[in-house]
Amino acid sequence: MFEYRRYLYNTDLPVFFIMNKEDFTKIGRIVKVNKKTANITVISDFTLPDSIEQSKILFIEIDGGLVPFFVIEASLRGDNSLVVMLEDYHLPEKALKLVGCKVYIKIEEIYDSEDEFLFYPQLIGFKVIDEDKGEVGVVKEVSESMHQILLTVMKGKKEILIPLAEEFITKVNRHKKELFMVLPDGLVDL
Repeated sequence: MFEYRRYLYNTDLPVFFIMNKEDFTKIGRIVKVNKKTANITVISDFTLPDSIEQSKILFIEIDGGLVPFFVIEASLRGDNSLVVMLEDYHLPEKALKLVGCKVYIKIEEIYDSEDEFLFYPQLIGFKVIDEDKGEVGVVKEVSESMHQILLTVMKGKKEILIPLAEEFITKVNRHKKELFMVLPDGLVDL
């Protein structure tokens, strides 16, 4: 699964690229580095699950590949901000090279069988199927505003906004990328 590629930023650290991104989901982007501690701050467009603080490895996208970075310590700051201390990145100058990079995590680390999904961007690309009307379309985008998650579903060239409410979801099939729902009458026809 790993392939030796080259050395990272002219250091002695070898870069290993993960070849299959399907097993990962993007959690955010590195936006800054603490100049005293070299801790990085990751900002997400979505509420991050509490379980993210227990992650031992984050994957940072560098040159199109996912590079594993070992986490010494991670803590949530608010709903969508994660402060992380990375192993071997104790100097701010070194960590600054990572600013702007996208950060990923293995899907199974944020998947919870009871809640089905703890991180909603995983739903992008899922087929939405209404229990009564059949296939509605494919999730193009997931957005969060005022603590309401909205799915933008494409039905042909038409965009349909569907609130992601627990009472609408009947079943999720992660392997087939299907989201089964019972939608209120008229919602799909708007």
